[in-house]
Amino acid sequence: MPAGMTRRPKPACWRRVRCGATFMSPNPMRRRRTRLSVLLLQTRAHMMHVRAAYNPADFTIDPAMLNPWADPVVGEDEAVKYVLATGSLYGSPARVRDQVAELRDAGVQHLLCQIGFGDMSHDQNLASMRRFGEEVMPAFRT
Repeated sequence: MPAGMTRRPKPACWRRVRCGATFMSPNPMRRRRTRLSVLLLQTRAHMMHVRAAYNPADFTIDPAMLNPWADPVVGEDEAVKYVLATGSLYGSPARVRDQVAELRDAGVQHLLCQIGFGDMSHDQNLASMRRFGEEVMPAFRT
């Protein structure tokens, strides 16, 4: 880098990603969302368990610092609705491409993807990862 220039930050974003196959169900988004909700709730339950088991007894979190996903008093339906809207990319490869494009258009330059979560099997994880790599990522090569 030439002298006197500074590096500009490259905004990054982390998301859970579930890049599903196209289902023949009459309502494929509902089917995917239902399975995705189960995986997300397993992840949330694990997060709450670890927090309760390993945080020091005197550790407290200011409730104002918690979002609906991380707040244990918030119900599952509201928590899942929040994390689907703010922390997840999901659906068919075409839908996930659109979601990634929205992030890019908002200025995100690095996308960190958590593909496996909940009790997703190794095969499910690989299938989602493969669809993301083969059907989503090529649209963003420059």
